[in-house]
Amino acid sequence: MLAPTVDMPTRHTAEIRYVTAVEGDDLTLNRHTEDSVPMQVKPGWRVMASATAKTFSNIEQAIGLKADTADIPDVAGKADTTTSTLASLPSRQPLMS
Repeated sequence: MLAPTVDMPTRHTAEIRYVTAVEGDDLTLNRHTEDSVPMQVKPGWRVMASATAKTFSNIEQAIGLKADTADIPDVAGKADTTTSTLASLPSRQPLMS
């Protein structure tokens, strides 16, 4: 998200964007994402990575697709945490200000 430094970011003062590439200090962004209003960005605006409404709806959808607990054995305390990597994360993360 991008927003002026003088305001608390809101849907009316900030624009939600997605980072599609990073090269050094340069970011390539998709504009007008999640129905946010395109803003004329000025020097000094804040860039912030944060959860958006779409982030939470994606999480809710993923939870809804998970197997019912009756379909799987009790695995409390038995999760394999050694195979998780950052490479498994989606490459498009919301950029928030």
